[in-house]
Amino acid sequence: MARQLVEDFVMKGQNTPFQQIIGCHGDCDVGKLLHSEEGKYLKDVSLLNCLCASCTNFCEVASQAVLLTKIGDVRAAQKLLESNSLYTESSMTFQVCLRVLMQRSACN
Repeated sequence: MARQLVEDFVMKGQNTPFQQIIGCHGDCDVGKLLHSEEGKYLKDVSLLNCLCASCTNFCEVASQAVLLTKIGDVRAAQKLLESNSLYTESSMTFQVCLRVLMQRSACN
């Protein structure tokens, strides 16, 4: 969802109000899950680290792209979102880690 919001804002020039992007520090939905009662069943530290690192990387790049767009440097913002960027890699890694996490938590 966040990825689509960022891409719509930067690539399509949509001027919809955009909330600040937050990192994986307990404020996002995944962070809330990790710190919830259900989170105590999640024992794979490397998976959790991968999830949080990819979330943090994504949020940093997405925030930069949004800021660049807001100050009028749309070309630089679009370049950040190109397919071989940290943005895309982080988003894809996050989705894979989240899928694995959800599958494992469904087994508990």
